[in-house]
Amino acid sequence: MYVLFTRGQHKNKLWSEVESVVDSHSPNQIMYSLLITARESAYNLKDKTSNIDIKKDAEKLRYSSVCLCVCLPAHVCVCVQTPTLNVLFIV
Repeated sequence: MYVLFTRGQHKNKLWSEVESVVDSHSPNQIMYSLLITARESAYNLKDKTSNIDIKKDAEKLRYSSVCLCVCLPAHVCVCVQTPTLNVLFIV
């Protein structure tokens, strides 16, 4: 089930929840929680980006070959093969 809010309703609900958290937790608890969340996010980002190898990925794309064909109603097909963009017309 989806509940739709207008921008103002969503903003009011969000601020209400923020006030509830601030009222029920000490500033130290809130700050500690924010620090832990930021640290976990940084570790997750580092983990995900450590496997990126742009040079290797670009080489894979360079030698991969994809063929795109579009057939027109007059029995004419146009095929484009990447990465060299060789164009083949078939009638």
